[in-house]
Amino acid sequence: DPSDPNKVMRMDLERGSIVDEWDGLSQGVSNIARAEKYANMTPNPEFLGLNENALMRMDPRTKGLVVQSKAYAKGTRAKLGCMATTGAGYVAVASQNGDIRLYDQIGKNAKTHLPGLGVPVLGIDVTEDGNFVLATTKEFLIFIDTRVAGEAKGGFLKSMGKAKPPPLRLMLKPEDVVKHRIKNVSFTPAHFNTGNSLEKNIVTSTGPFIVVWNLRQVKAGHRNAYQIRRYRDNIVADEFEYNNEGKIIVTLPNDVTYNAMK
Repeated sequence: DPSDPNKVMRMDLERGSIVDEWDGLSQGVSNIARAEKYANMTPNPEFLGLNENALMRMDPRTKGLVVQSKAYAKGTRAKLGCMATTGAGYVAVASQNGDIRLYDQIGKNAKTHLPGLGVPVLGIDVTEDGNFVLATTKEFLIFIDTRVAGEAKGGFLKSMGKAKPPPLRLMLKPEDVVKHRIKNVSFTPAHFNTGNSLEKNIVTSTGPFIVVWNLRQVKAGHRNAYQIRRYRDNIVADEFEYNNEGKIIVTLPNDVTYNAMK
């Protein structure tokens, strides 16, 4: 509840009503996420929450709700802002100052701390296998390879140390900004497509434009491997249909559309 950070509610979207409510969370919650990437397709009722200085695992079957937590002293200025999970439940957390932390579990220190690029991260996503992290800022996306050369364990399971690769910035080409008369680039949180196979695309939007990057080409270092398409109104949110990277669900201010990208 944005008006009460000490309260968490669960809504039944088909009924359009609140079906569960938990309050009295002394730490406060500003963002929630699934315990694992596809936990919504399993019986697991647990979910994650965070605020500027704490990361929490919550289990609605328990009286206190919070079963694990990792808190940072206010002096550290962690400013945690958003998070995403892998299929194994590893957690990527982005901060308002741009830093990204990779955890193998809540309650312990991050295995890897990736310094920010000086701008706030508005949204974060991670591939199901945890090999790649995608962070969204207002004007560009940040693509990070968490694998460590010659090692079986990546950045979620061990510190990457000096093996941290330089992040890849994904942004619109200046000529496309001019061609489509985009006055201000303001990306919505970007996502990988979801499903049973390896991720193939990245989707985001700015104003009335959907932008889709080819993930295979991005992995090869090709920053400009994207398509751009205009819709009739500014886009509020966008995401691929599960198990169908050719279909995108687009949320407009007063409508939801289901579209083929190609």
